[in-house]
Amino acid sequence: MQPTFSIFLGDKNLTPTINPLLMSLELTDEAGWKSDSLTLTLVDNGSLEIPKKGVKLSCALGYVETGLIHMGNYTMDEVLLSGPPNQMQIKARGADLKGPIRAPRSQSWHQVKLTDLVGTIAQRHNLNPKIAEKFTDLIIQHIDQTEESDLHFLSRIANQYDAIAKPAGEHLLFVERNQGKTASGKQLEAIHLSGKDITSYRGSLPERSGYQRVVAKYHNSGTGKTESITVGKGEPTRTLSLQYPTREAAQAAANAAIKGSERSKASLEITLPGDPRLVAERPVSISGLRVGLDGKWLIKTARHQMSGEGYGVSVKLGK
Repeated sequence: MQPTFSIFLGDKNLTPTINPLLMSLELTDEAGWKSDSLTLTLVDNGSLEIPKKGVKLSCALGYVETGLIHMGNYTMDEVLLSGPPNQMQIKARGADLKGPIRAPRSQSWHQVKLTDLVGTIAQRHNLNPKIAEKFTDLIIQHIDQTEESDLHFLSRIANQYDAIAKPAGEHLLFVERNQGKTASGKQLEAIHLSGKDITSYRGSLPERSGYQRVVAKYHNSGTGKTESITVGKGEPTRTLSLQYPTREAAQAAANAAIKGSERSKASLEITLPGDPRLVAERPVSISGLRVGLDGKWLIKTARHQMSGEGYGVSVKLGK
């Protein structure tokens, strides 16, 4: 099949201009808080205008025979010029992680719904909040943001609830971790791969070393004393180093720590012919590779690469 792509600047189709000059296209889709990225390396024949920082790009990948799949929206971040031979490298990100969202600020939040907290921060940065259904009724009794960026603050809250907070395109996401779901709670369809589909692989199967019980401390505002809550039974035990402001926050942190411990630390990296369906957080089912590596995985990072040599993708998977 013949690989193809499209690049739009707003409503303007740049594909006819870029296509004859394209040396390589690399698109990286990341799980977690890391920003997705798009890098275009072009022959610089002097006819190209240098794109302005902050302009919006969209990208789609696929094949002439089967059509294109939208891969996301990106914000122009950097242009690199080099030569000879003369080249222009355009770098764009799925979210602006260098702007005000990283600036420290202080604010106290009291008896606030998580949806309102995320919505307030999203509005502050001209983003649209997208919150997983599981968290829509969650109320945070009290939490302080002290000389802490909005991005770090949200990531800290997300860690307490075994979630991911991440700017992506025009949205601010707060979603369940490792669930293979969209922000609306819709389950992403699993991709089935056989050993014959995979060009190369590299797997790691470390021995599970989790703990059976977690202790979290919190401040009891009624008594003024430090108390603790325990989740799980047996040994070994992990005691969280932080003291949480409320029992509810301590409970959430302990639950998240237990879930994280229960997850396998196994990892698998594979390369295969390009498939635009392979994106971060999508479940993958592998068969016919080998015992220990066959089974269910979740995409952590998908790096799509297109050039004159064809279209390929390298994928990092976890449990």
